[in-house]
Amino acid sequence: KQWYQRRVAITAGGITCITFLLGIFIFAAVVGNVGDAITSMNESKTTYQKRADAIKLYMQHHGVPDVLQRKVKKWLEYSWMRTQGVDEQSLMDALPERLRARIAIQIHVKTLKKVKIFENCEHGLLCELVLKLRPQIFSPGDYICRIG
Repeated sequence: KQWYQRRVAITAGGITCITFLLGIFIFAAVVGNVGDAITSMNESKTTYQKRADAIKLYMQHHGVPDVLQRKVKKWLEYSWMRTQGVDEQSLMDALPERLRARIAIQIHVKTLKKVKIFENCEHGLLCELVLKLRPQIFSPGDYICRIG
């Protein structure tokens, strides 16, 4: 009976040790992945910051008026907040044309239907319009349409 109890104690201790080590490895893997994600985000932010600093320095060097400099800075901030440094166009360019078209239709047809002049249009026309759209970022307060 003593032999059996020792055997059970050794086995239980071994299982506990293995479970402990497995937990440590899983924890290390999770922490490592989180660290990689943070590093990647910091890398994007650093690239954005370098580009923004270069643009600001260029404008100062060439005597661009303060009003225009503030507008450019606002646009840079807005662009960063909107995309977080992800170049959507290059992501989409990596896909085949048919998939790009399907994604664009899925995303933008709903938006077009909300516009008063397009709300009663046929789905096929809206799909064709979506495929003709080209992405463009405007700063808050910019005029997008002008009369005439």
